[in-house]
Amino acid sequence: MAGTGGSVGRERELSRPQGLLGGDARSLAQRLFGWQAKISFSGRPDSPRSRTANRGLAAAQSILFVLAAAVVLSVVVIGAAPAALAAGPSVSLALTPESATITAGLSQKYQATIHQTNDQGADVYSQDVTGSTKFTLVDGTCTTGACTPATDGSCTTTTDTATTCTATATGRHTVIGTVSYQGYTTGTVTATAFLDVQPGPPVSLTLNPGSGSITAGDNSQPYQATGTDAHGNSFDATGSTDFTIAPDGSCTPTDPKTCTATIAGPHTVTGTIDLGNGVTIRGTATLKVKAGHPASLTLTPESATITAGRSQPYQATGTDAYGNSLGDLTSSTGFTIAPDGSCAPTEPKTCTATIAGRHTVTGTIDLGNRVTIRGTATLTVKPGPPATLSLHPRQVTTTVGKSQAYQDDGRDAYGNSLGDLTSSTAFTITDGTCSTNSCTATTVGPHTVTGTIHLREHVVTGAATLQVQPGIAPPGQGSSPPRPSPSPPSDSSPPSPAPSSSSNTGPPAPVPSSGSSLPPPAVSPFRNTRPPPPSASGPPSTSPNCRPAARQLHGLRVAPRAALPGTSVRIAARLDRNFAGCPLAVLLGGSHVGDTTVRRDGSVSDQSAVPEAAKSGVTTLAITRTDGGVLATTAFEVVPKPPPTPQLLHPLLGLLVTGGALLLSVLGAKAVSSQRARRQRRWVHKHVRFAPDSSPGRISAALDPDAPPPLTVRLDPQDHAGTIGITKETDR
Repeated sequence: MAGTGGSVGRERELSRPQGLLGGDARSLAQRLFGWQAKISFSGRPDSPRSRTANRGLAAAQSILFVLAAAVVLSVVVIGAAPAALAAGPSVSLALTPESATITAGLSQKYQATIHQTNDQGADVYSQDVTGSTKFTLVDGTCTTGACTPATDGSCTTTTDTATTCTATATGRHTVIGTVSYQGYTTGTVTATAFLDVQPGPPVSLTLNPGSGSITAGDNSQPYQATGTDAHGNSFDATGSTDFTIAPDGSCTPTDPKTCTATIAGPHTVTGTIDLGNGVTIRGTATLKVKAGHPASLTLTPESATITAGRSQPYQATGTDAYGNSLGDLTSSTGFTIAPDGSCAPTEPKTCTATIAGRHTVTGTIDLGNRVTIRGTATLTVKPGPPATLSLHPRQVTTTVGKSQAYQDDGRDAYGNSLGDLTSSTAFTITDGTCSTNSCTATTVGPHTVTGTIHLREHVVTGAATLQVQPGIAPPGQGSSPPRPSPSPPSDSSPPSPAPSSSSNTGPPAPVPSSGSSLPPPAVSPFRNTRPPPPSASGPPSTSPNCRPAARQLHGLRVAPRAALPGTSVRIAARLDRNFAGCPLAVLLGGSHVGDTTVRRDGSVSDQSAVPEAAKSGVTTLAITRTDGGVLATTAFEVVPKPPPTPQLLHPLLGLLVTGGALLLSVLGAKAVSSQRARRQRRWVHKHVRFAPDSSPGRISAALDPDAPPPLTVRLDPQDHAGTIGITKETDR
């Protein structure tokens, strides 16, 4: 750049060509002699005037030669000094290069050149004055006024033709060159050049922000990288930085450079600049990923069991759409329970129910804008301690000395059934005795059977009525003697009753043994469909005694446990083989059903059918010893028989049956009478027991207590021995 210039003085006494500044002295002499040569040829040679002029010119030529020699000598002396410059029109200084850019810490070479221009602006003289120029480095842009020397750099002249300037701080610097000159006048000229310093390669990298926070999957965090070189200069290095995130997530490779992640927790974002040759610079930042809005809800405990009336506390935890745990959300969760029960709306949040069974607890969080999330848990409510007891059967009639088995059902304070509590109940009876759950009375009349369960804080009882009436107990029951076994006929025993002739209206009645009539037997709810048990004359028991204990009978089963009237039911149990051949009795609802015998392998089996007239409801089935000891009980339900569905053919079938009956009555009265006589004989053979009487030649007969009412028997004496007649007063 051109610097400031100075003015050059004029010598009027001796004119010289303008524009000459300490140049070539030979050129000056040539011009002077040329002028003299021109003058010497301006007149006629032979004229007096010419001769006079030539004589004057010779004198002037001598003078001019002396002056020219002096001027040449002066110019040579002045030009020899580096800073001595003759006066001229203008003088300027230029620094090369005028503008340059370097990396911090590096240097830039400069050269200084002085220039003189004439009045027309033409450059008539230039000279390299680098060695004579003073170079100064200042901060910023400074061309006029006071400039502050730079503290981060300097300029150094190494040779006459080379000066270097260096700086370490980024930004623009100004290089100022100053040189002094001397000629007809003296002066100083200056020039400036600009030096821009750029940062060097980074030695460290800083990410901004250093720590941040985002919501999982909802947004991303933008990042900026700032590099710092070895001289502490900072600069934006985002464009050349690659970003990564760990342990999961992703970062965009282009601007704007952002990072995101979906797993909650602390993450590390790393920025990397590759400097080449295996050299990299890294910087890190921390990114915290928070869980998003709840997307699912989990209730704890997932499954629980309480007693009716008690409460169960619950806790709710949530997770977002990416499976990140939101922790405890109990305070913001509303709880409900179904199909019944209630939940507390405030903490501690609990749910309760009083009806036994399976319940579902639901937790709900309202996110707004009609968006809700739910979680469920299972709550099983079991019945509480018994508050009431019910004995079954509640009212039953039996005979003196016969035992009655009872079943005890309980309910808690909320009416929930506790099922069979027989094993936990102690039974007592007024004016009688109870063994386990079977009670026996020896006096006629009503008795109260009481079942009692002792709890820690109170006692629960239930009652039933047992009506005892006189009568003959079934075989092996109470104090009645066992049924005698039939013996083979002998000479002293009366022969079997013979069937009556067709002319008789009924069989002859036997002779009563005591003169008193027998009471009607109790109705059995079962009809025995199995073959009759072996008699006492059959295979004897292999056990020395037939008194098994209750704990020795196992696996009492009834299949099915509930049946319609007329349905066949199978009863099975097991005893030790030592009791093979021992007789056992089967009771249903306290009434004798039938007898069975322990088999050789210890199994007990019986099969019966529910009678058509059986009363519906739950009753008790028991297996007992022949002395009345109860071995095991189980519950059995007689299912009510559905009413018949009316059909259009019923009236027609009724007419057909009625007509057929009338026709048979008219045409077959005799055949019907004969059939009735046979039925009577079969009934007598089955239900009347015969025994020799104390009187010689006579026998006594008694009605089997298992005979179905409402049949009565009248025994009539006969004249001939060995014959007995029976007349049924009521024919079925």
